[in-house]
Amino acid sequence: MRGETLDAVLALARAEARLCRRLVRYWIFLALSVLLPLAMYLYHGLGLHRNLSSWSATAAMINPRFFIGSYGSNLLLVMLLGVIFLAFDVRARDRRDRIAEVLDARPVGNVALLAGRGLGLLGVSMVPVLLLAGMLLVVGWLIREPIEPVSLFGFALFMAVPATVFMVGATFLAAIALRARLLAALVTIALVVGSTMALLALPMYDQPLFDLTGGYAMSFPSDLMPEIAPAAGWFQRAAVAAAGIGALLLGAALHPRRDHGHRGRRAAAGLVLLAAAAGGLGMLRHERAAVPARIERWRAEHAKLEELPAADLRRVSGKVVIAPGRRVEEALELTFAAPPGEMLEEVLLTANPGLAVERVEGEGGPLPYTFASGLLRIRLGGPLAAGQERTIRVELAGRPDLDFAYLSAAAHPLERTTWNGAVFLLGYEPAIFDRRFVALMPGIAWLPMPGPFSDRGDPRRRPRDPFELDLTVEVPESWHVAGPGAPREAAAAGPGRRALRFAPGGPVPEVALVAAPFEALEAEIAGVRCRLLVASRHRSRLEPLAAGLPEIRRFAEERLRQASEEGLPYPYDGFTLVEVPNRLRGFGGGWRMDTVLAPPGMLLLRESGLPTARWDVPFSESRRSDYSEVEGGMPAAILSRLQAFFDNDFSGGNLFTGGARNFLPYLVSPRGEDAVALDYTLEVLTSELLFDRRGFFSVHLYDAGLNRLIGKTVQRWFMTGRSRPIGDVLVEVVTERPEIWETVLGVALSRLDPWEDPARTIDVLTLKGGALSRSLRDELGREALAATLAALRSAHEGGAVERDDLIRAARSAGRDLEPILATWLDETELPAFAAEESRLVRLEDDAEGNPRYQLIVRLRNDGSAPGLVRLSYVAGEKAERQATDPVRVEGRSAVEIGVVTSEPPKEIRVEPYLSRNRGPFAVAVARPERGEAVRAEPFTGARTVPWHPPAEGGIVVDDLDEGFGTVEPERRGWLRLRPRGRDDVERDAGLPVADGFRAAVWSRRADPAAWGRYRHTEAVVAARSPEYKARFTARLPQAGRWTLQVHLPGSVKGFPLVEGRRWSFRVEAGGRREEAPFDPAAAPAGWSDVGEFELAAGEAVVELSLAEGSGVLVADAIRWVPASAETAAGTR
Repeated sequence: MRGETLDAVLALARAEARLCRRLVRYWIFLALSVLLPLAMYLYHGLGLHRNLSSWSATAAMINPRFFIGSYGSNLLLVMLLGVIFLAFDVRARDRRDRIAEVLDARPVGNVALLAGRGLGLLGVSMVPVLLLAGMLLVVGWLIREPIEPVSLFGFALFMAVPATVFMVGATFLAAIALRARLLAALVTIALVVGSTMALLALPMYDQPLFDLTGGYAMSFPSDLMPEIAPAAGWFQRAAVAAAGIGALLLGAALHPRRDHGHRGRRAAAGLVLLAAAAGGLGMLRHERAAVPARIERWRAEHAKLEELPAADLRRVSGKVVIAPGRRVEEALELTFAAPPGEMLEEVLLTANPGLAVERVEGEGGPLPYTFASGLLRIRLGGPLAAGQERTIRVELAGRPDLDFAYLSAAAHPLERTTWNGAVFLLGYEPAIFDRRFVALMPGIAWLPMPGPFSDRGDPRRRPRDPFELDLTVEVPESWHVAGPGAPREAAAAGPGRRALRFAPGGPVPEVALVAAPFEALEAEIAGVRCRLLVASRHRSRLEPLAAGLPEIRRFAEERLRQASEEGLPYPYDGFTLVEVPNRLRGFGGGWRMDTVLAPPGMLLLRESGLPTARWDVPFSESRRSDYSEVEGGMPAAILSRLQAFFDNDFSGGNLFTGGARNFLPYLVSPRGEDAVALDYTLEVLTSELLFDRRGFFSVHLYDAGLNRLIGKTVQRWFMTGRSRPIGDVLVEVVTERPEIWETVLGVALSRLDPWEDPARTIDVLTLKGGALSRSLRDELGREALAATLAALRSAHEGGAVERDDLIRAARSAGRDLEPILATWLDETELPAFAAEESRLVRLEDDAEGNPRYQLIVRLRNDGSAPGLVRLSYVAGEKAERQATDPVRVEGRSAVEIGVVTSEPPKEIRVEPYLSRNRGPFAVAVARPERGEAVRAEPFTGARTVPWHPPAEGGIVVDDLDEGFGTVEPERRGWLRLRPRGRDDVERDAGLPVADGFRAAVWSRRADPAAWGRYRHTEAVVAARSPEYKARFTARLPQAGRWTLQVHLPGSVKGFPLVEGRRWSFRVEAGGRREEAPFDPAAAPAGWSDVGEFELAAGEAVVELSLAEGSGVLVADAIRWVPASAETAAGTR
């Protein structure tokens, strides 16, 4: 560009910038684009991360330090709309300001004219970008939540500049080509909105085509691996900028102003740039879409060989040399045996196709082999009989292909839409092989494993194969390595290198290696070498936890010692907690796509979790006095908070459930038709036995409904007084869905095919498998359960287990599990509990003069299957809820459960482990009248009483009966656009599921205080008029006088939108209609009379509605009771 032209361009840019700064709309968009993302940052930093990150590893993931992509995208979307409103009337503004003729007379060309104006718009558009960046730096320093600096620089350069260039060029082209300002504005706004909607609605591999802001092209920010973007991201931004420049050149060619330039050449140059940009973006899209396609081709090749017998791997030894980011060299000795009943003439191994096989040798020399698509087939040179062992030596080298990962996964993340893309919060790179950080995960088959890779993750098809390990790993001298067990120094190959030997001492089913220049903290606890590897810059964030180290050590020693005494010693010589970048994928393959953050002997800590959580907020030195009244002081408080931190992790990083896998699940291999249920049960049993925790993780929850699920879980967590781990509350919320219960009631666990619906299978296992685990734990007792698991491990460590093996292990501990497992695994029938009678009396005071109250609840099980229940209650104004020991109730039998308390118990509930009740239900009991105490022997525990078929005391119509229905008014106006009967609405027996009383349409709500034969539910609606009605239809066997009763759940008492309204009941029978008013505020909880009616025999319909106005209607159950002896006699 010549000097005169450059001067003209800069002059035009300055003039355009001055004109824009005079426009009110510029300042409006500047304020909005800065304040909205700044408000989000402050909400995340001060509201969420500061207060919640030390309570939950999952909450800690919402770390504003790493969220510049989100904040920047919001700013840029507002700013791009601002650019449109600044540029769409650029020519009209010239005429309005009377400078069009002056500009037309200038010798500058159209390209320079538009370039100058575009440069001016770019300049004023960068003001909010730089302003936000500066504010984030300052505010982040003040609130101790600084944005990661490399990502902040990337926001300004990588995201903002190409986006603005594109928008300026596109708006200029639309304004010049269409001539109509309004139409030009609408077209460019539609471009921004359309690209954003496409970004949300299309699969993730389509992102390069529509990512105007660059938020999805950036690398996820990291302190361990700071970078702005990968090469593909830079290419995408260059293509976006090129498209903007091409549009500007095309606009210059179409500009009505005449200059001395050649319009055809400008148009051709613009079209070439636009075509190149479109081609480049299309190529990027093709490359990303090719990843799932490649995986599918690999999976197809591996699936062809699934029927071949897989060798039983016994031992892996050798050396792995890691040149970070460049090359891996492996020299391995693999010892394996032929599986039972099989003879092997060749061994089939899976190895990463990015590695080249350099040598394969047997005991007698080189062995013939083929290696393609990750399948290494080695001819043994002679048959290998069942049980016989053989050792082969394999040498591989190369750079691992990171696309070759989790071939057996039920779904590929890139095939999800951005709208359902919350799964990327769990990471997206299956492994990391970078010059700054290496994470070699088992899911990429960097270490050769027997069999194809397409059938992993389903123990029925390919059980785990634990093996002995003795592996030396060589890395740069300043690096640390995390792997199975504790590393021991070994001789390195040369200067500047370091070698570490991993021989954990127990079998492992897989091997993960994580290496980087970490800072290491070590301690030996109960003979186990424990290490924490974190980035050096994050060590200061952990210093507030130092005061809790004595308590942490004491807790770990107690658990390790107790496990050893119970026959389940920790099997490895070390355990390592190691920090990993957020981008590392935290879920694996198979139908379950389970967490991969807890490989043998390790726990991987996301850098947004423990290493960067705000531990300084609760545990700074200045707050030590706050814990002076806490038993154990600040050290005990730190231990308790760390336990809560991992307890409340439902993103795969739970230390307790992940660590418990090392004690049994990783050492044995369930197989058989019920292997899925058995595997899950052993996992939960081990976790509950060792740590009294169960945990929960399902990758399938991370979709568009995640925020609603988290909101519902947190709300219930606070409503229950935060007395339970939030993970337990999440399990409750997830498993109470009707569709999960329908599966539980329809399919036995042993016949459950997880591949039909993986997400539902996890939820079913969590519900029924979790209940099975609790039942086994409570029926066997801790001592017998520990003895059972210890016997199972002792007999089968490193080998396969089936149901019969668990039964034999239990018999060695004096327990018979065969009938229990048969009921839980092979049958779908569940117990059905009903509280038949409850009595509360005042007993005589005890010998010390303390008052005593006797509560007896008579409980029926009307189902054919046995089940366990507890009776829970609150005794005292500020007392915590207490529960009895579990009571086993056989099918079609009844028991009485007795409790003696010092104060009258209230809020009495029956809590089944798993039953057709689908949850706990309330038991009504009258407080004892004042008077003399009863002289009787106190009764605590349970006793069997005669069982009788249920009697309802009248003709009851429940909200779950066929005779129940609802009526809603026809929607009018815009309300008619609201969807009715949408497929994505969760429904329970035909009605949408309600979380509370304020449902916009008739919905069903589970309520322990509601009436129910077994399930306790009610229909609710926030009625806007008396046209909302609930209809109960019954068939009366006898004409005469009948009393209508309605059941009012105790949960609605005190709720103003219910008690502040009057209801109306209309009764229709035999052609007659009668109405009766009802005041819910005056009625007690439970059954209340509505009125007496003279009715004919046959169908009687009761309609419930509001008497007037609006309010909440609760339709639980109605009951017809004979009001005269004659009527009663006719019903017998």
